Amino acid sequence: MKSFITRLLSLLPCLSGLPARAADAAPAKPNIIYILADDMGYADAGFNGGKDIKTPNLDLLARGGANLKSFYVQPVCSPTRSALMTGRYPSSTGIYSVVRPHAPWGLKLEEQTLPQVLRSAGYETAISGKWHLGEFEPTYRPTQRGFDHQYGLWFGAIDYYTHLREGVLDWHRNDQPCKDEGYSTHLIAKEACRIIREKNPDKPLFLYLPFNAV
Repeated sequence: MKSFITRLLSLLPCLSGLPARAADAAPAKPNIIYILADDMGYADAGFNGGKDIKTPNLDLLARGGANLKSFYVQPVCSPTRSALMTGRYPSSTGIYSVVRPHAPWGLKLEEQTLPQVLRSAGYETAISGKWHLGEFEPTYRPTQRGFDHQYGLWFGAIDYYTHLREGVLDWHRNDQPCKDEGYSTHLIAKEACRIIREKNPDKPLFLYLPFNAV
């Protein structure tokens, strides 16, 4: 089951790149980093009762934040992502199942997305990771759905090192093919750090980080 578990640990080394401001000049709008852990079970983390894997840093984050225990989530990729992007039940967005590669459909264009709303509110918006809400036409791709910056994969189930699925490259930067080499999780985190370091100092940042693996 997909679980909206925050994995901020992977970004701690680069969070210092966010500009600091004096207390009397604090920005009215906060920077937002939303991390989606793919295929992470509810009880995999220690703070939810997991005992098989030690997660001390995640447990620390949970103790210092909000641990939500009553929520609605889907067991597959695309419906969960559509709910996150729209704030609506997947049954309302028409995303009932996984959007397959090159399938002639995706998240409906009339659906307003979270990055679209935040961009209109003055945010710089970026996605580093897995989209999985349609790509068969350019209008369905991340840069047309509210993201100023895009990096990562459109589909799912790619090879983590070659970034191929059925012999086809699925790795993109701003919706153009990208042949960066390396383990996908490391590349996604590295790009997130770059975005944080190079963000527009005059705008708050919304960074969506849907990792391809836990």
